[in-house]
Amino acid sequence: MEHLGRWPWPRNRYAELLYYLKEGGAGTIAFDMFFDLPDVESIKNDVALSEAASDNGSTIFPVWSPTANLMRSRPADGIYKGRLSKNIEMIADSAKGIGHLNVFYDSDGVARSTPVQIAGTDNSERFIPLSLAVFLEHMGITPQMEFNPGNSLKIGNLDIPLDSRSCIPINYIDFEKQVHIYHGTNIKWIEKLGQEKPITLYSFYDLSPQNENRVSADQFKDKIIIIGVATPGSEQDVHVTPFGRKFGIFIQTNLLYNLLTDRLISIPGPFYTISNLITTRSNVFTVYVTAQITEDDVSDPPNTTVYAEKRILAIVDRSTDPIKVRYFRWLVE
Repeated sequence: MEHLGRWPWPRNRYAELLYYLKEGGAGTIAFDMFFDLPDVESIKNDVALSEAASDNGSTIFPVWSPTANLMRSRPADGIYKGRLSKNIEMIADSAKGIGHLNVFYDSDGVARSTPVQIAGTDNSERFIPLSLAVFLEHMGITPQMEFNPGNSLKIGNLDIPLDSRSCIPINYIDFEKQVHIYHGTNIKWIEKLGQEKPITLYSFYDLSPQNENRVSADQFKDKIIIIGVATPGSEQDVHVTPFGRKFGIFIQTNLLYNLLTDRLISIPGPFYTISNLITTRSNVFTVYVTAQITEDDVSDPPNTTVYAEKRILAIVDRSTDPIKVRYFRWLVE
């Protein structure tokens, strides 16, 4: 903000960034942010961004629907329908693809999954997650889908496992270990350590023409770029995750990383007996746990009163040491 001025910035800045990234040979570029109102300065800035996105040829823009609205629908066909928020028509029309930004929260308020498809109330348009749209564009995969609600989504050779709600569980990475925050230092060993991490976070100023030490465009050759808000102290687009409060751009990047590295969470069928659970050869299995809030009285033996009870589904991976819980959610009876 100190270098670039007050938010929101004029959209010709994003247009300039797209041209700069294209000059360096960047791969697919996506926006995890909305341009749902005309530019505050001039329509010329909207035209500039639209033309830059069209010229780039592989730009993905977002769509979004209020999560509470979608969650109420619980569709049998696996497509969550609700009012959609979109970019202005000029910018939306310049996109190579469009994907949604919705995440779903478990009853403890933690975002652990994303609906595999959302649609408007009339069901005329359907959208897959932004990260999946980026992955398909980057890999050159035509999105011809075979959708099995509550089970899987198949696109070509890609088989995406779904939970019973037709959502993709997010296999969260440890952000501190996997995300490199670029500081522009000339200390080689620090930069080498950063380059070993799969995800790098740049500030907008790092790539701005106002910066005399601007990052070279060719550093982004064949890279996937996601542009969004991650300003420290901002409460815009912040979600609670198993690793604390994170910006939405990190969730989309996390799911994209899952897709690129084939680290999607598979939902095995339930085990019905303890013996099956113990003797299974699989390193990843489902565990159902019943949690209770109880109180014992002073009698001998004590009488136990159960005040609350909840069932939990957990996906456990015993191939690691210590054993990790890859995914869990409260079960609604």
